[in-house]
Amino acid sequence: MEKEIEVVFLKVNKVNERSLNAMKKIEYAVHASDHYPHIYEQINQGPKAYELFAIYKDAFIFHLHEQEQVYDELEA
Repeated sequence: MEKEIEVVFLKVNKVNERSLNAMKKIEYAVHASDHYPHIYEQINQGPKAYELFAIYKDAFIFHLHEQEQVYDELEA
């Protein structure tokens, strides 16, 4: 069942190096602070500082299709 969601935002605490490094490994996640400054400002109003990432629906679906092709090739 597909939803009408086009982008999912993730905030990661700037002092959490492990999570920041994990986000770098997710090929379809992009750093989104520059593209969505209003959301970046909103999540950083409190005492903690966060990095903002985005996962776009199209990029995620493309990644899924790539993984399916790799899996299919391995099975063949």
